[in-house]
Order: sequence, then structure tokens, then C-alpha cells
Amino acid sequence: MAHENFKQSPIFHNALRCPDSMGNSSENHDGIRVLEATKRLDHLIRNALDLMDSGHLQPSIICAIKAFLRHIDYTLPGMAPRVRSDILHGIHERIAFCRELADAADRERLAMGWNDLSTAELFEERIARHQSTMHDVVYGNPFWKYHAGTSPHGGDAIYSGLGHNGKNFDFYIDMKHYWG
Repeated sequence: MAHENFKQSPIFHNALRCPDSMGNSSENHDGIRVLEATKRLDHLIRNALDLMDSGHLQPSIICAIKAFLRHIDYTLPGMAPRVRSDILHGIHERIAFCRELADAADRERLAMGWNDLSTAELFEERIARHQSTMHDVVYGNPFWKYHAGTSPHGGDAIYSGLGHNGKNFDFYIDMKHYWG
């Protein structure tokens, strides 16, 4: 399988150990924001390489990765002077890995004769549809107020304030695909 080399990398193995990030709040500090973005990239890496039955990289996750990379490319240079070098090193490792992963996904789709490449816009539109922003999803966490962690019965425990009807719940469920 062409993706086995990705699964052998230390980045992927670190991504497998990434703790839950749906319940974290992100303070107004650039270093913490970059750490949160790093965790979310870890989740995207892990989920993109969950080949399931198809044997192919997950197109929707690749869209999210490309959107994250585009937003990070735009915002990280302004934050970098206020972020510790070890934190920057960690996110730069993931950025490079994600670029390789996205390129591999594009090559795979072209080799299969699929001309519809996964694009950042597909994920960005999904975020906008839920009336959120890429900045909130990459560096903040619109769900931290609602997420209570893992329930004792498996799955997620969510605070009752989220409700099971309404835009916040729909957004939460939609994003679970990427960070679950």
C-alpha cells in the first residue's frame, strides 16, 4: 500500500497519541493557539490515514488539511515572533508532513482518474455554513464550552447546554468527523 510509509513516520505515531481537543479552551496567547493548531493537525493526520475500506486517503480530511495549511500559512508568520521555538518546530514538522500527505492524496486521485482534487475551499465553505471562521477552528475551539469529555459508556459526553437541536449541535457533530 502506497500509504504505509506515512504510517511508519514518527509524526503519525505522535498523532495517534494526541489527546482529545474538542474540550480544550484556547486562551488569548499565541503559543497556546499554535499548540492547539498542532493538536488539530495531529487529529487530521490520524483521520486522513484511517484508510477504512477504500484504501484511499480521506478526501474530506485532505480538504480540511489544505484549509488549515492555507490559514496557518497566512497567520503563523505574524504570530511566530511570540511563540517559543520548540512549539514552532512542532507545528512546522506537522505542516511539512501535511503538505506531503496532501500532495500524495492529489497524486492518488489523479492516478485513479479522478479529476476532482480535494480543495481547501470545500472545508472553508463548510465552516462558513456554520457561521464560524477558520481562525476559530484552527487556533480556538468553538466547542470547548459544550464538550465534557468522553462518557463512561463510550463516545462523547456533551453538556446539556449544547442541546440536540440547533446550529451549535449541528456544527459540533459535523466537526466530529475531523477530530473524532
